[in-house]
Amino acid sequence: MVQEHDLFLDALAKGKVITTAFLRELGDDDEAFEDLLETSGEARDSANYDVARLRAAVERDRDILRDLVRAASCGERRGRSQARGGGRGVGEDCGGSAP
Repeated sequence: MVQEHDLFLDALAKGKVITTAFLRELGDDDEAFEDLLETSGEARDSANYDVARLRAAVERDRDILRDLVRAASCGERRGRSQARGGGRGVGEDCGGSAP
C-alpha cells in the first residue's frame, strides 16, 4: 500500500488524481505508468480537487503505513530473535541498539 500511495503522489505531482481502478490497470507494470496516466479514464485532472489538502492527507497516510510496516517487521525480527534465545539487538530501526 505504501507503493500505491507513492504512485498516487507521483500522479498528483503531474496534475492527475488516480483511482484504485487505475492501479489495477497498471498492475505490476510500473514502466507503463506514464503512458497509462495519459490514456486511462481512471486518471482525472487534479484541477477539480484541493491538491494541497489531498497531498497532505495522502502523505500522512503513507507515513502511517510506513510506520506500521516498520513496526511489523520489527515484531517479526524480535519474535525470531526470542525464538533463538535472544531478544536484544534487533536493530536501530526497531528502537533498539544495533547488534
